[in-house]
Amino acid sequence: MEKKPATNQSNTLTPYQILCTLYLTIVGIGLFSLPRTLSKEVGSDGIWVIMFSGLIVWILLFFITRLLQLFPGQTFVRFVPEILGSSRDKKMGKIMSIPFFLLFGIYYLFTMASVIRLFGETLAGAVFLHTPVEAIVIVLILATLVAATMKPYLLAKVNEFVFPITFITFILIILVAIKYGEVTNLLPLFQSNPEQIWKGMLTTGFSFTGYEICILFAGYYQNTKKAMRVHTLLILLVTIVYVVAFVASLSLFGQYEITKLQWPLLEMVKEYKSPLFVLERFESGVIAIWVTNVFVNVANMYLFLVQMISQLYHSESHPGRKWIAWLFVPIVYALVMLPKHVQELNDWMYYVGIMNLVVVGAILFLYVVALFRRRKGDSRHASSLSSP
Repeated sequence: MEKKPATNQSNTLTPYQILCTLYLTIVGIGLFSLPRTLSKEVGSDGIWVIMFSGLIVWILLFFITRLLQLFPGQTFVRFVPEILGSSRDKKMGKIMSIPFFLLFGIYYLFTMASVIRLFGETLAGAVFLHTPVEAIVIVLILATLVAATMKPYLLAKVNEFVFPITFITFILIILVAIKYGEVTNLLPLFQSNPEQIWKGMLTTGFSFTGYEICILFAGYYQNTKKAMRVHTLLILLVTIVYVVAFVASLSLFGQYEITKLQWPLLEMVKEYKSPLFVLERFESGVIAIWVTNVFVNVANMYLFLVQMISQLYHSESHPGRKWIAWLFVPIVYALVMLPKHVQELNDWMYYVGIMNLVVVGAILFLYVVALFRRRKGDSRHASSLSSP
């Protein structure tokens, strides 16, 4: 009978922590702009676009999960060379892995830059009217730098704490829709042609980016065999949140008015009045929750970059991770400030959605190669990853 490796359970991720971490990596800044951008492309048919996009993401995540289950206890930095290399020439596998690591690194750099810049533009336009965007984004970059030096299982605890707080905004969205929304604003349906639907799905793609970060966190899963249950619940939850946010915004503002609003969900919250709350401007509380959400969202992606580089160069000690994190600061800041205006930033988000398809395609390619070459990992790696 095979003896299971001993692992330090306190340094691994529970199913709930996995759900929290992946959810907060997906749902961030994109939630506030999704109703406007999607309505502009497909109108009220955005309801079906979100549902269909969620189904496609679930199918893609199914195959990604199957790949992760072939290599339990390993991050992608360790199993990619195993898939592409051979037992005789391990160095060749490392060399062939370089394009994949570059692709993942560039993708997350651009995704982070888009999220941070959109975050800065939102706060500058809604709260800090006289504060330069540069000042806002540099504060966020430096704040997430500290979190990015943590071990993945420690940052997962932060995600676990923030996760339930974010649903306060979700509950408010439902209350506003019930009180002020009009069902007639959701009509007419089924008016979009296939080309519009396709563009709408690419637009929605940015809001679904982040689930592929599981290729890093899977190395810390307590039980990779049950990962698909958590991933299924994740996509279902994200899809429901996006559908409710879209329907609520559309029912309140209508298809014409919503396209004129930069942040429809923020405008929705401003409409809510209740004697139970003592805040004069209740949206300030919602923005505080949202800022925390975005902080964790960026921190998760920042950690992906730091963890990838530290594992590649075997510099997983805290001082090594700290210097790697600082190395990315000027690169991220330069990318954040590259778009000249909000419209150009919206184009960036569109292309980030396309990049997401390329990244997922690369992961699926690795899965096919692993099956064809009958590559399979050893669960003994889990003990080394779980050690402090």
